[in-house]
Amino acid sequence: MAITILCAWFVGEHWDFSANPAAGFIIQTVLITFLLLLFGEIIPKIYAQRHPLSFIRMTAPVVSGLYKGIAWCSKGLIKTSKLLGSNAKKGHELSVDDLSEAVALTTEGDNKETEMIHEIVKFYHKTADEIMVPRVDMVGVNYHWAYHQTLSYAVDTGYSRLPVYDGSQDTIRGVL
Repeated sequence: MAITILCAWFVGEHWDFSANPAAGFIIQTVLITFLLLLFGEIIPKIYAQRHPLSFIRMTAPVVSGLYKGIAWCSKGLIKTSKLLGSNAKKGHELSVDDLSEAVALTTEGDNKETEMIHEIVKFYHKTADEIMVPRVDMVGVNYHWAYHQTLSYAVDTGYSRLPVYDGSQDTIRGVL
């Protein structure tokens, strides 16, 4: 960010765009972006690819010196964030029982919505092993099937969600 500000200042000092500030803004933006990409990204990458050992020998002392110069600041910020994070007020966590009680208090009657909410709360206790289906038992829809074939297959299987695969079951395109 500092480099961008310095480049904008440099361009503003050497060229006068007071007659057309919009053109000046566009020229500054394009010129600064081009220069940053050229000297900050493209040339270093090309040089590093062509001369990896000399690039490492040239940049390693600079990076090491920068690390040593700002390590104290980094460590201080990390300690401060840990200190502030540990003293931060924790949010109230609800248990599954609390959620069940809240659902019971807020819903009236015995309808499908109440039943669905209770099932969602119970779903919290399930593990991945209880939910997952073995690969040999996996039921899916081929991506290239016609609408009527897909519809009848979905009705026959009775599942509400079916993986859609393309060619083999290893290439899942989505969920129907």
